[in-house]
Amino acid sequence: MAALYALVDNPLTPDPTDFRASVQHGKAVTEEELMEMIVLRNTGISISVAKKVIFEYGQALRHYMEKGRSVNGALLNSQFSISGVFTSEEDVFDANRHALHLNFTPGTLLKDVVEHVAVKKVEAMAGLPLISSYFDTESSSKNDVLTPNELGRIVGKRMKFDENDPAQGLFFVNDKKKDFAVVKFGECMPGKIIFKVPQMASGIYTLEIRCGADKIGKLKGSLTVA
Repeated sequence: MAALYALVDNPLTPDPTDFRASVQHGKAVTEEELMEMIVLRNTGISISVAKKVIFEYGQALRHYMEKGRSVNGALLNSQFSISGVFTSEEDVFDANRHALHLNFTPGTLLKDVVEHVAVKKVEAMAGLPLISSYFDTESSSKNDVLTPNELGRIVGKRMKFDENDPAQGLFFVNDKKKDFAVVKFGECMPGKIIFKVPQMASGIYTLEIRCGADKIGKLKGSLTVA
């Protein structure tokens, strides 16, 4: 077994010829598999006892972490950090402006794991559909206004879907999670789609493209029907 990676476009540089490594994560190991491994190692510990020990270990970690303590352990190290700007020396933590983060690093039993992992290059897995922008032709606005019954246009990547599958396509979703499906298309390409905006009441909507199971792309931000 090995850590699998694929080379994908690097969006952090203007050079169109360079790439970055994207780790291709497979199926995660379950807690049940960990328990079975403990038993297989002939430790003399049953699965039920192993589960109980791990649960109590987690409870012990939680006990000290909730008191603001850092942890130095064989499995993990933890410490807190705070993000946000303090306006003066007299300023205090404000949950509306600051955030407390819990950070983890490998403990002594795990920190050298990467030295023992083989690395293998594979082909990139198919990416999720991406909606880069929405243009409303009636208002000539971008990523802002929606005009029902008028033409809209989106550009992006990997936006191909099966028009014969009602679960796939282009959808506007309101704040009550109700879908409004696009039913009329003028042009439907993986990189550009022109369509008629469905009739919708005033409100805030998110725009989604669904290209199959677990392949959903969303436009960043929201769109407004006045």
